[in-house]
Amino acid sequence: MRQGKRAPAVPPGMGACARRRGGRSGHRCGPHGGDRRWKAPLLTNIGYELKVLGRYDEALDYFEQALVAYEERGDKDAIRVAHGMIANTLRMLRKFDAALAIQLRLEKEFAPAERVDAYVLEKIAALYGIARGSRQGKVLL
Repeated sequence: MRQGKRAPAVPPGMGACARRRGGRSGHRCGPHGGDRRWKAPLLTNIGYELKVLGRYDEALDYFEQALVAYEERGDKDAIRVAHGMIANTLRMLRKFDAALAIQLRLEKEFAPAERVDAYVLEKIAALYGIARGSRQGKVLL
């Protein structure tokens, strides 16, 4: 910024997007406008970081929001990945039945296309192993 010029004041609570526009309203930026391509990936990234921190309930909430955003976009592959992230987080929350139900549904979605997702099959095997009390199931997860 040149000497003698000051940045326009932006009310507290107004985000960086508004600051870049000098506090003007009416622009399309942020979660309620603008480029929505990034909404789902950003929600997924936040969920992933929360999961890494062990904040599984919060992570699950973000993954579920990302799923809705991917569904709005109609991105079938990303929707499957989002379901997988939700299943993985449910497993971390020790909600094994719910996680297994999602993984089994994902397996069935691949069957008509004669595709196999090794990751999904691995998680199903591990969840069945946990149900049986197997050490191998715990190692696979």
